[in-house]
Amino acid sequence: VAAGRRMIPVSARWRRVFDLVLGTGIVQGANILTNILLAHWLPQFEYGSYRQLFLLNQLLWAIGFSAIPTALMYFASRVDGAAAVAAVVRKHLALVAIIAVVPAGIIALLPSAVAALFDNRALEDLLPQFAPYPAAYMFHSLVATVLVTQGRTARLPLYMSAIALLNGGAVLLTAYLTAD
Repeated sequence: VAAGRRMIPVSARWRRVFDLVLGTGIVQGANILTNILLAHWLPQFEYGSYRQLFLLNQLLWAIGFSAIPTALMYFASRVDGAAAVAAVVRKHLALVAIIAVVPAGIIALLPSAVAALFDNRALEDLLPQFAPYPAAYMFHSLVATVLVTQGRTARLPLYMSAIALLNGGAVLLTAYLTAD
């Protein structure tokens, strides 16, 4: 155990694991429900376009972001004190900001080129509206890791529920309001 660091009792560790699993499960459950509803509400071509946007988001997340939460956990566990952990968190937030701005700019400024990559011209009108989503997704994904590094996992189920409602609700409301 590093100097100045206290051991977390086993029961508290399991509570943190439970909070993290519950929070993640809420988001995943909302994603599954969203996809089921969209598959019923949208015509096949529109649902396919939605899935392509989702794929684009997942590709950007995997390429540009996926290792950052692990790196944050690793480096935050190697420093002592709240101020040092906060400094590590700030550095990772800055890194995410840089990583998120580039694809958002490309998507917003070059929608026809991105739509051509997916061989779906219908995406051209959707991409400028979609451009901020991958950045928001990266930041909201990082918040859960920040809460874990700060030992504030009890807030995870509430935070993740809010994210699930905002994310799923926005997608479902847009699909419902724009349906033919």
